[in-house]
Amino acid sequence: MSAAPREMVDTEILANLAPLNNMSPEQFNQVATRAKIKQFKKGEYLFREGYSDRHTFYIVKGRIALLSEANVVKTIDGSSEEAIEPLAPDLPRKFTARVQSTSTVIMIDTTVLDFHLGKNTADTYEVNDIQSEDGSDWMTRVLQSEAFSKLPPVSLQRMLSGVSELRYETGDTIIEAGQKTDYYYIVKSGLCCEADNPTQEWCCGDAFGAAGLLLDEGQPSKIIMKRSGELMLLPKAEFIDLCYKPLVTYTDSSSAKEHIDNGSKWLDLRPACARLGSSLRDSVCINFYELSKNISSLNNFQTYIVIGDTPEHSGVATLLLIQHGLSAVCYNGNISSIDPAFIDRDAAPSAELINDLNSSLLSEQKLKRQLELEKQRLQEEVSALKASNTALSDSGLGERLSLVDDYTNHDTPSPTGNNIVDRVNPSSTASQSAGDDRKLLALKTELENKIRKLTQQLNDETEKRKLAENNHTEFLKKVKRYKLGNDALVKKLKTQLTEGKNKLTKLVSQSASVDTDINKMRAELEEKASALHQAEELLQNEKQRVAELEILLTQTRNDLDHVGQEFEASDDNEKVRLLQEKLKTSSEEKRSLEEQLKSVTEDYEALQNERAEAALWDEMEDLNNALGVGPTSADELSDLSDILGDSADDLNDLDFD
Repeated sequence: MSAAPREMVDTEILANLAPLNNMSPEQFNQVATRAKIKQFKKGEYLFREGYSDRHTFYIVKGRIALLSEANVVKTIDGSSEEAIEPLAPDLPRKFTARVQSTSTVIMIDTTVLDFHLGKNTADTYEVNDIQSEDGSDWMTRVLQSEAFSKLPPVSLQRMLSGVSELRYETGDTIIEAGQKTDYYYIVKSGLCCEADNPTQEWCCGDAFGAAGLLLDEGQPSKIIMKRSGELMLLPKAEFIDLCYKPLVTYTDSSSAKEHIDNGSKWLDLRPACARLGSSLRDSVCINFYELSKNISSLNNFQTYIVIGDTPEHSGVATLLLIQHGLSAVCYNGNISSIDPAFIDRDAAPSAELINDLNSSLLSEQKLKRQLELEKQRLQEEVSALKASNTALSDSGLGERLSLVDDYTNHDTPSPTGNNIVDRVNPSSTASQSAGDDRKLLALKTELENKIRKLTQQLNDETEKRKLAENNHTEFLKKVKRYKLGNDALVKKLKTQLTEGKNKLTKLVSQSASVDTDINKMRAELEEKASALHQAEELLQNEKQRVAELEILLTQTRNDLDHVGQEFEASDDNEKVRLLQEKLKTSSEEKRSLEEQLKSVTEDYEALQNERAEAALWDEMEDLNNALGVGPTSADELSDLSDILGDSADDLNDLDFD
């Protein structure tokens, strides 16, 4: 397993974190090499409540919320003192950690951290017993690796005790492409790589060879020794029992839904043509043979459900993800056993699928051209050999070469009792000629074998090409169907859009008309309110005038009483004179008061009529609103006002007699 590519974490940051700040320099450096740093977006999760994972988290920048049953219990900021401590380290997790703002997080494998802190020393004692002075480096790296560090100590001890050592020199082939192997390889020293991809390397402590052990087609690529060294070979049975089974967890269709509900995601490793019509919803798609090149694009904090062409492909890929520190489970089945709810059979073909199909067709056409050229070259060689018959006609080799051609082509049967060598070389004394003939026959046989082999390859490639053409035809049919469906959908959407625009235009017009009516009614109501307010003010003024007249009348009566008293006390003539003056004055005042009272009465009656008519308007409007009918005409209100009559009371006439 090659070490996963990772961004190195600044040691100054790690030195401030607990408990790394209490480690020895050697322990600190070992842990620092296993630390990872990653940026998370708002809304992503680091871990979930109730789960047990093998990572310790530290917040460097940003803000993380700890939730319990969807309620925020605590918020931790990267700049706070709490950030130097591990984030909610208890297992199983007591909280769910959700990112509240874009955050930078450091992640360290908990097993590696515990190992260097001296925890579980009882378990690691047996493993340490097998270390020796010359092998401590590679064993330390094995113990710190992403995959082997997850194994139980007893299994790890048995695995390391069961390996055998073998030395390879630079350039030696370790596993051939397509070879089924019997061992799993751990690099003790030196450097290994893929022959076709030298950048894919395995160094001290890394392991490889699972594909050659588990896949029917064997190892996908040739692996060679890039730099001389020793490899530790683990037999297949021990690899499966002690390494593969403890690390690779299987899931089926019934439990896959639970994984998806908890945030897991499908990792589809099938070829693009195999995904046509059976795409998994919300899945990450990588070709199985391209996984090692693209593994760095996967999310270190995302759990993947791995599915390939076969359960064996899924298992090998799952182990590879675990070796690179990713969380993955293996789907123990094929695509036909998956719940149809996860499959999008009508998904539009992706650009990757189109490119894959086109690339396969181009590669087949290229191979076909190469086969045609090779066949033409071989035919030219045969023609050149046949042309040599003319030059060798004097020695009789031309005739014998023709006999070789006839024999290999089965055009002329051999005479009874004679083989082809007897016919080509009838004289036992011509040993040199016979030797030349045998060489020609051997060359002819070799050429025929090559032609037969190339013909078989051509037939195989033709079958593959036909299969690819059929897949391509089906793909084009689906694309055409998608296009027709999309055209119909676009046409329908355009029709709906036009109808929506018409309705919107109509509604805007109606809204403008309604707004005009509302403004008009609002103006009328404001005018009526203003008129009513003026009428109330006028009525209030008239009430004040009536009160003043009543006060004046009371004063006049008092004056009359006073005049009467004076009249009784005076002489008759004087009384008559005074009485006449008082009567004259009283008559004038009475007339003045009567005129004022008449004017006030008329004004009061007019106000009362206006108030009654306004109240009647209000009652009629409320009635119309309740009945949902139009407004009452002014004539109808006038008639109704006449019927109701005048409700004002007349004032009592003043009598001074």
